[in-house]
Amino acid sequence: SLIMPEYVNSGKESVQVGSSFFRGLYCAGFPAEVSNNWLWKLASEKGNVDFSIFVTPTSVYASQIYLNDELKRVNFDLYRYESKGVPNPSLEERKRELEESLKALVAGEYKHFQAALYLLAKGETESKAVTLSKKVRSSLGGEGIESEYATFYQEPLFKSVIPAGTNCLKGKENIIPDDGLAASFP
Repeated sequence: SLIMPEYVNSGKESVQVGSSFFRGLYCAGFPAEVSNNWLWKLASEKGNVDFSIFVTPTSVYASQIYLNDELKRVNFDLYRYESKGVPNPSLEERKRELEESLKALVAGEYKHFQAALYLLAKGETESKAVTLSKKVRSSLGGEGIESEYATFYQEPLFKSVIPAGTNCLKGKENIIPDDGLAASFP
């Protein structure tokens, strides 16, 4: 039982609760657009993947800072490619999207939210939890969602996923647009 487990061992790569192993990951970046119901695919993983989402509104000012920082990174990366004489259409598209988002944000047509998505892959053995976590990470990557293993943060991630409604893994939130957030739910 997760409420009063007989044994808990928190390690660098996983958490063992009783006879079950859990390996956590968090989403580190979301694309400008995701396919509809992408989250449902993860939820239907035979009950061996638990996840939690924390969503809070963010101010226009914080969104502007975020978008401007992203635009600076994209411009720097574009400069590096252009100085080598190599075009990068995906970066050029990302720059255009960021510029459009900034204009829409200032016009009041666009909202952003801070969102954190944490996932736990469960296995009867640590190797099964690791294998499932790799599959989940691959599925997320197929949707254009960057994810990272919560190395050294397995216990706070675990505590964030159990149904207590507490985000114990602060600082792993992403700022995402309202339409991207809406596409997450069926």
